[in-house]
Amino acid sequence: MKIGEAAKETGLSISNIRFYEKKGLLEPEREAESRYRNYTQEDILRIKKIIVFRKMDLSVEQIDAMLKGRADAREVLKNQEQELFEKMKELEGALELCRVLEKETSPLDMEPEKYLNYIAQEEQKGKKFSKAEELLDSMLESAEALSGGQQSVGFWTAVLGTHAWIGKYLNLALWLVFFGVAVFSLVTGEYSARHYIFWGGLLLFLFIRVVSYWKDQVS
Repeated sequence: MKIGEAAKETGLSISNIRFYEKKGLLEPEREAESRYRNYTQEDILRIKKIIVFRKMDLSVEQIDAMLKGRADAREVLKNQEQELFEKMKELEGALELCRVLEKETSPLDMEPEKYLNYIAQEEQKGKKFSKAEELLDSMLESAEALSGGQQSVGFWTAVLGTHAWIGKYLNLALWLVFFGVAVFSLVTGEYSARHYIFWGGLLLFLFIRVVSYWKDQVS
């Protein structure tokens, strides 16, 4: 059957089925003449299994590993059960907190200490609440520091004090060193297409980065 028929048979959209194909979960045969996908009953059964697993909030990667025998299905499901249980406990705590706070005449005028103490007491009893801390991308912070962002300013202020303005030139010098290494490697390396593509691409990226950095500093 064609992809439209498969979508009708399984209740999934055509784009969803194509997504699963792209991820390698489905590999329908193609007709020799037209090259159209031909979905068999076995493919339909596989799609329906994927739907069941997705309803358990399993990731595409987890499902792929199970279907291809790279992971034990029972073990994956057991781990997923524990993860869902932990999420359920977090939602339970958040739900009760929401109900308690709703009793306030004006929730925005609440006494936060009162509720923070309530949360602490409930957590000591084993109840869980959603995390308030936001996860920061350390790589993004490092990139911003190198590009002269606020982290860079703070770093050079701590190191150089009143001479922190020198830091932007030190950052530029660092980018130029990377640029020089790329130029040297491009000129002196092996004569191959792969070599020129890699170092040429890196050189172009560094050139754009240096120009962008300097514009940020003078603006």
